[in-house]
Amino acid sequence: MLLNAVYFNGKWRYSFNKTARDTFYLGGNKQHSCKMMTLTEDLCYGFTGPNEDDQKLLWVELPYQGDVMSMILLLPARRFKLDEELLDFKISDLENILAEIENNNKGNIKVKLPSFKSESEVSLVEPLQQMGLRSMFSGGKPFAKLSRTDVKITNVKQKSFLSVNERETVATSVTKVDVGGLSLVLEPEFIANQPFAAIIIDKQSKIPLFIARISKPERL
Repeated sequence: MLLNAVYFNGKWRYSFNKTARDTFYLGGNKQHSCKMMTLTEDLCYGFTGPNEDDQKLLWVELPYQGDVMSMILLLPARRFKLDEELLDFKISDLENILAEIENNNKGNIKVKLPSFKSESEVSLVEPLQQMGLRSMFSGGKPFAKLSRTDVKITNVKQKSFLSVNERETVATSVTKVDVGGLSLVLEPEFIANQPFAAIIIDKQSKIPLFIARISKPERL
């Protein structure tokens, strides 16, 4: 077994100044009570899509102390259409968002975000094989120079944890490799009271470190 871990603990540059019980709408007339945090501040925000009349995803940047890392929140312009819009979300859309953040075009906006935690576990075998890394999963002794025993990689799993509250964000990601024998409107607002997405990004390298889809904010 081989393990690779990433850990991140970031305090908000602008702390949320108000928290209260509120309603998170899951869709299909389903609701969920949650702790909603509120912040009104000068932030970078905007939308993806060809023009203002055809907006796809609304976004806002929440920077961490030091202004090297940020969380970018994504909310569908059409209510409860997050999955549909994320399917069309391209790397060029993220690059455009980062370019706007780099230009530091800020405006006063009210943000409401639930405190939440998110956990996930996914297998990376298929994505790695699609990248051309097939031999390490095969029975052709791919690690003959590293091990006297005939071994291959049987699975690659990535497990992630993300916790967000009014003070900070804690995120961890562990990649486990198993080795075995061959066998917006009047006043700008960003109200995340429906399914949304969150990206923690290193603004210097422009590399996303964590990506999460929040369909129901779990209590911390």
